Amino acid sequence: MTKDQLFATAKALSKEDQLELAMELWDAVELSESDFPLSPEQRADLDQRIVEDDADPQSAEDWDVLRKKILDGEF
Repeated sequence: MTKDQLFATAKALSKEDQLELAMELWDAVELSESDFPLSPEQRADLDQRIVEDDADPQSAEDWDVLRKKILDGEF
């Protein structure tokens, strides 16, 4: 099956199934840091965000909860 055929088949799915498929596909892609090299500025920004999250971890939302909200159309 070609990518175009696969895409056409996926477009025929319900919106909920399309979202679920997209998330499953995204989760299946295994990437490493070397696939997306960061500039020193980007690295510094991410490091600062990590520091902020470590200081207040309660402000972050659990991925499973957020994913359910997205799939349920709450977001």
